[in-house]
Amino acid sequence: MQRQFVPRRDFHCSPDGARLAYRADLESSGVVELHSASADGSSSLKVSGALIPEGDVVDYSW
Repeated sequence: MQRQFVPRRDFHCSPDGARLAYRADLESSGVVELHSASADGSSSLKVSGALIPEGDVVDYSW
């Protein structure tokens, strides 16, 4: 089964346009973490580290 790239909160393009950064609750419902993917939606990975209990990623920049 192939995963779909569906930003859940917002997204921003990298300065060179090669990657997208986005906040999403992909792993745990209600826990918003930072993810990055290729501009075509492939190669998605979580880039935020461990969060404090009940913490979310609320802001980010390149």
